[in-house]
Amino acid sequence: MALEFALFGLGSATAPSLLRAKESSGAVSLIFDVAGEEYIVNRSLERKGPSIQQGGGSLKGPDGVIPLSASELKIKVLKILKFNEPQATRAHSQIFRYAVYTPQEDMKEILGKAADKRLETLRKALRVEEYKTARDNSISLANSLKSKATELGGQSSDLETKNAQLEKNERQIAKDTEDERRLGEEAKLLGERIRALDDELSSLRDQEGKLSQNKLLIPELEDQISRLEKEMGEAEERAFKAHQNLDEWQAKIEQLPSLEKPTEKPEAAISEEMELLRKDSKRLRDDVATKLAKLRDFEHIHQEGVCPTCETQVDAQEFTAKLNQKKEDWSRTKQEVDSYEQKLEAIEQLSEALKEYNRSIEKLSEYKERITLYNETIQREKEKTEELQPEKKDKQDKLNKALEEQKELAGVSARLEPLQDEKKQVEEELENKRRSADALSGEIRSNKKNIVELKEEIANKQSQLNRANVLSEYKIWLDDYFAKALDSIEKHVMSSYQQEFNEHFQRFFASLVEDETKDARIDDDFTPLIEQDGWEMNLDYLSGGERTSVALAYRLALNILVRKTTGSMDSNLLILDEPTDGFSREQLEKVRDIFIEIQCPQVIIVSHERDLESFAGQVFAVTKNEGISTVEPVTR
Repeated sequence: MALEFALFGLGSATAPSLLRAKESSGAVSLIFDVAGEEYIVNRSLERKGPSIQQGGGSLKGPDGVIPLSASELKIKVLKILKFNEPQATRAHSQIFRYAVYTPQEDMKEILGKAADKRLETLRKALRVEEYKTARDNSISLANSLKSKATELGGQSSDLETKNAQLEKNERQIAKDTEDERRLGEEAKLLGERIRALDDELSSLRDQEGKLSQNKLLIPELEDQISRLEKEMGEAEERAFKAHQNLDEWQAKIEQLPSLEKPTEKPEAAISEEMELLRKDSKRLRDDVATKLAKLRDFEHIHQEGVCPTCETQVDAQEFTAKLNQKKEDWSRTKQEVDSYEQKLEAIEQLSEALKEYNRSIEKLSEYKERITLYNETIQREKEKTEELQPEKKDKQDKLNKALEEQKELAGVSARLEPLQDEKKQVEEELENKRRSADALSGEIRSNKKNIVELKEEIANKQSQLNRANVLSEYKIWLDDYFAKALDSIEKHVMSSYQQEFNEHFQRFFASLVEDETKDARIDDDFTPLIEQDGWEMNLDYLSGGERTSVALAYRLALNILVRKTTGSMDSNLLILDEPTDGFSREQLEKVRDIFIEIQCPQVIIVSHERDLESFAGQVFAVTKNEGISTVEPVTR
């Protein structure tokens, strides 16, 4: 069970039968070799709550250690062993259970298995199933080819119609090409006529352009002449006004008095002298006033005869002399004041005359400047008027010329209109030709495209038709030859296996069952049949030992065939669980002879029969103590 679990996982075996009830996990490691390559497979079980699941595993081989899941590990091992079996994780390994290891309770199960189920298992184990698979595939392929051939035939059914359409399109292209050529020649003639009209119209438009320029130039020239006349009039007006102003300012000069300079002294010197005279005059006037006051005092004292200050009597004769002296002194001072007043008046008049002279000189200078300015204005306006005269004449000459040309080109517009109408008609006709040519060109392109598509479609349909014919031939070959050949090969192979199987089975049965009245054979369905005295008997009527003999002979014969057909079992392994249940001592001796005959180097026998120890290469004793099994080698 550990070997089977290591190779295939939980398929035929159940987890509770492998993991001890009290353990939470367990593992197994198995070393095996196939075709000289050694492998080590590791698997584990883990208890998770009430369930037990496979844990992680690994496979060590030529490529090193590869961690794998339980399902990946089974697929890998089946591929290495070359077992043609289901790869599902929980699927049973039928080949291993039938040809390598069969539990004790399943030893006789093959005898009662339904014939079709048994045959199906044997076909897989012996790889004969591949013939049936190939035959089924050939039938499926033949049906698929038939459907495809029918489909391709249907797709190419309108091949003749497509060929007729191709010929029609080619004829239409030839006709449209000729029409397109004719339209092209007509369009070429119309294009030449349009170019001639364009040349004539271009010449007329040049003249019309000149006419248009004259139309614009005439009012422009008239405006320019009007502007020049206005400028000249304005210049003459300004010159006239300047003449008037010139006369006015000339009259003002004539109105000025004759100018004679009253003195050569500068105004500053006169002003300084006048200021000194004013100061001296003021001082003398103050002195006159003081002396006059004294004179009045002396006259009062002379009249009263008493000094008003000290009240002393004065001498009239002596005081009269003083009084006269005071009068003379006052008179002299007064005369001196009058003299200064006259001088001051004279110099003031001189100063005013000098100022008036200077003012007149300034006015004269101003008047002369004005006169000069107006003379310059008159001269400038005169020159401007003279300058504008040639320009005005030039503009007038141009205007006269433009008016003459306008008369000469007046008929150009009348000649343009009919030419333009004619060109328009020719262009419309040319456009119609071009549209017709474009339409034909489009039809030609479309037809050419259709022809390309038709040719491609015809080629495809022809290819499809050819392919349909080839597929039909393939279908006939598959139905009439290949499938029948597979049936014949399968029957031949199965017949060969059945004969060899029957030979091994009969030989092993004869060795194990010494009853000469009983014969055994394998029918075409690999069902074991027992005959006694020529009569077929039911297997249920056999004794226990005889039933075990039949099952063991069947297993051993199957092991020999599987070893021949499965490349991984060159060094075969055979595990037998209580294979001798019910055997006599003589039968046990026969078993040893059979093991020697089959030349199987690895045979593991689980048995309570101690007589089997004599021909075992290695014996292990299994003992159980308090629920724990112990495996120990037995030394002999």
